[in-house]
Amino acid sequence: MIPVSKKLLSGELEPSEYFENPVLTKSGEEKLIAWHNTILINNKGEVIGHLSSGEDITKRKKAELALKESEKKFQYLYDYAPNMLVSVDAKTAKIVDCNLTLANELGKTKEEIIGQPVFNLYAADSAQYARENVFPKFIKTGFIEGEELQIQRKDGSLIDVILNVKPVNDSNGNLARSHSSYIDITERKKVEEELKESELRYRKLFEDSPVSLWEEDFSEVEKCFKKLKKQGIKDFRKYYEEKPGEVKKCINKIKIVDINKSTINLHQAESKNHLLSSIDKIFIGKSFDVFREELITLAQGAETFEHELTFTTLADEIRHVFLKLFVGKTKDNKRNFSKVLVAISDITESKRAEEERLYLEKQILHTQKLESLGVLAGGIAHDFNNLLAAILGNADLALRKLSESSPSYKNVKEVINASHRAADLTNQMLAYSGKGKFVIELVNLSEIVNEMSNILEVSISKKAKLKYNFAEEIPFIEADLTQIRQIVMNLITNASEAIGDNIGAILIETGYVYCNNEYLEKCIAYENSPENYYSFVEVTDTGCGMDDETISKLFDPFFTSKFTGRGLGMATVLGIVRSHKGVINVKSELGKGTAIKVFFPVVKDFSEKIEETEKADSIEIDSTLNFDGTVLVADDEEGVRTICTEMLETFGLSVITAEDGEDALNVINENKEKISCIILDYLMPKLDGEQIVKKLKESKINIPIIISSGYTEQEISGKFDGKGIVGFIQKPFLINDLALHLKKVLD
Repeated sequence: MIPVSKKLLSGELEPSEYFENPVLTKSGEEKLIAWHNTILINNKGEVIGHLSSGEDITKRKKAELALKESEKKFQYLYDYAPNMLVSVDAKTAKIVDCNLTLANELGKTKEEIIGQPVFNLYAADSAQYARENVFPKFIKTGFIEGEELQIQRKDGSLIDVILNVKPVNDSNGNLARSHSSYIDITERKKVEEELKESELRYRKLFEDSPVSLWEEDFSEVEKCFKKLKKQGIKDFRKYYEEKPGEVKKCINKIKIVDINKSTINLHQAESKNHLLSSIDKIFIGKSFDVFREELITLAQGAETFEHELTFTTLADEIRHVFLKLFVGKTKDNKRNFSKVLVAISDITESKRAEEERLYLEKQILHTQKLESLGVLAGGIAHDFNNLLAAILGNADLALRKLSESSPSYKNVKEVINASHRAADLTNQMLAYSGKGKFVIELVNLSEIVNEMSNILEVSISKKAKLKYNFAEEIPFIEADLTQIRQIVMNLITNASEAIGDNIGAILIETGYVYCNNEYLEKCIAYENSPENYYSFVEVTDTGCGMDDETISKLFDPFFTSKFTGRGLGMATVLGIVRSHKGVINVKSELGKGTAIKVFFPVVKDFSEKIEETEKADSIEIDSTLNFDGTVLVADDEEGVRTICTEMLETFGLSVITAEDGEDALNVINENKEKISCIILDYLMPKLDGEQIVKKLKESKINIPIIISSGYTEQEISGKFDGKGIVGFIQKPFLINDLALHLKKVLD
């Protein structure tokens, strides 16, 4: 049945009409038919019918629908492609099409973009560059690849892009359009900039780091060890012990790739090129062996190691360093031996400081030990002198009552002589304790040694030759002449014993030099010694020498490396030197001899020639000498009180005694009008001599006071600052010594 449209029946149709409608075939298949209807009109203009023809357009219609669907998909893919796409008219350079990706990225609509010059997409600098370079290049070559530009969003922000352009020709083969693709590389550029900044920061840190940094390439080392592994070697340490040469070949393949400024400074090099060499030229001796063994550990699988090493700079200076090595990593977190960082911290100064600290601690401990022994020795000497005072005093009085023909005279004389020898021994103990300074005078060390030359010659081994080297115009020192002689004698005796039965030489030198704190701190007994000029006497021998342990014990009491019973020889030397605010320097090497140098501070102005001070002459006291008055004897030792009383009564004096400080103060207050003189022991229970003198000053009691003590005058008189006492008498003393002081006070 041929379809007739309603319009046709109603007379509304034009002379002809086209329309489509589906029909079913006999087989039930649906076909789409395109109908062409034509109206038939007679001569009178009347419609007498119509002519219809149908065409099967099923396939064509399907093709058209498929094309539309394809175009729709293409448009979707075009609009939402990941890259920003633009079509540009080649003649006008205006945008004829763009995708939604571009519009969305720019914050615009497609209508705002299409029709605009393509250069409007770009930021100012990129637009100018595109006009002057990119567009002309495209017209000339027909394509653009990899141009980096910036396009601008509606809000003014910029997008970094890579531009690729391809041509579109017309049917005649002429350039009609261009298809442009913009790839957003903003994030990539940001990452690249950050990476670049990171690398710059790393380079700055690397170059300016105070720590010595090296970049090294261990890849050849790794290849070498891999070859050894293929040969079945698993334990490189064991293999190193068996065949060190093979392992060394591997280690020596290390390449130094880069170094920083601190490394150049540390090695004292002129430039990097002086150090970019084999690593075994930098590390030396055992240090390189340690370094090599650590690298073997690295080859076994470790990722880092650290160690203290020693190397020699290009200026042949030994430096101590702390080395830490870091192995790089690949992207898959495997060890990257082509990128190894070595950090080296120079710890030379800190090690020196630590060594100095340990040395000072050792010196302090040694000083404390000597101080303790000194206190002990001083205390013993003081108490022993108190006992000797009674012994010597009684013997002296007994001797005065005997005639030389008496059978007992010789025995008492021997008691006195033995007492004097015992007093000399206590004086040695006081010297060791630093309290043995006796008669102070201006002393020239060269003159002292020269005067002693005869006795020194006979005191040494016959196989030792004694030589002298005296400095001219050596500065004077303030010292006790007897004690300085004792130092020289002890040093010579020790030097002679060090030579023993061998042929050798002993050299005695004198001179002076300025000693600063740095030098003094390295000496023995430096704690009381300020920076100053020092005169010195040095004794050098060619004997057996000493090791460090022997030197450390050299000044200990009763220490000897030869035989027991040597006494306080070198200990006494130390005590005397300390009491004179001097120092001692000892240099010795086993088998090569010893040099001991003793320094004493010079007098303030040593440029002027100073006359020697006259020594006070002792006087012989007449046995009939008499004094008037009453003397207070204050001493906690009964034997001292008794013998002192008897001595004083010999001179016709009345005597009052006190057994301690409080007792003495009470006696003085009760008898201050009749007491002519006080003999006051310095150390007593309850109140000592210094406290009593202070209280008498406060009470304005002016009675002459003679201080008596087992310590020396210089040790005691300093406590009173030269005020409040008129004399000092050291225990033990003879009756003549006491009479000398009484004569000054009571005459």
